Amino acid sequence: MKLFKYGLLMVSGLTILWGTLSAGDNELIIYKILAKDSGKGRVISYKDRKYRVIPVDKAKHIQSPHINSIDNVNSYYGLDFEISKKPEKDFKGLVIRLGDVYLKSIGYSVSGGMVDSVSFLVDSRDKAKRFARALGVRLQDRYHPGHQLLSRFIPDKKKGSSRVTFEIKNVGNKAIRFLSGGMNRGYRDNQFSFVGFRDSKSLVDRGSSIHFGGRGIYVTLKKNELFKKEVDLTKWFDTKEKGYYEFIGSYYMQFYEPKKAKDRSRIIWVDYVTSRFYFRVR
Repeated sequence: MKLFKYGLLMVSGLTILWGTLSAGDNELIIYKILAKDSGKGRVISYKDRKYRVIPVDKAKHIQSPHINSIDNVNSYYGLDFEISKKPEKDFKGLVIRLGDVYLKSIGYSVSGGMVDSVSFLVDSRDKAKRFARALGVRLQDRYHPGHQLLSRFIPDKKKGSSRVTFEIKNVGNKAIRFLSGGMNRGYRDNQFSFVGFRDSKSLVDRGSSIHFGGRGIYVTLKKNELFKKEVDLTKWFDTKEKGYYEFIGSYYMQFYEPKKAKDRSRIIWVDYVTSRFYFRVR
């Protein structure tokens, strides 16, 4: 094992500017970020920013770790773990190091005034595998749930109505489980997206895609079962003018492990179902 003391070391975009650094390839070290003017610990530079940090006890700061893929091709992963539930004044995040790889926390959750979990982004599968081995956990890849779905939008036949009913039918042999909601705290339900045309001319989206999450429910759809949801097109377009309207509608779907699975809140796949529909305003 090599020691670098009071020197300058460049490793994966991170420069150690002050202090003693151990270069053990498999040693997992966790640092707590301090206030810049604290005068304690060491200063590191990570992605063009400087942080003052001190090493902390792994046993107290890494509890129930898990590493889950966050894209379908398994190229990016989220590393999350719980930390000891004690008050953290002005918590500024953590940095973890494994050999020559460093990660800075990108977020954390607070419960009852206490920081209880921290999240990191891992930008390759190879790095994620290294951290999974060091933490003694299984690397959770995404996988295709085997869904076979038939979708359609059914326009309301009432004169002047801009509402359509969205349907998904499970035409496969395998039950699926997905989230309905979670993108509807805002101007409209952004789990839907539309492209619209009137008399072959594109329509301007007059709404807003900004949202702040929202309530969602898990839906299990077995073979030949239907899921229905109503949506108002005026949240996207002006449909009052006379003409022939054509739309391409999509519905964003996050698929989850079956309800009985141990980790049933884990996303296993993300996809869209899409359908084209028409109506005429006379």
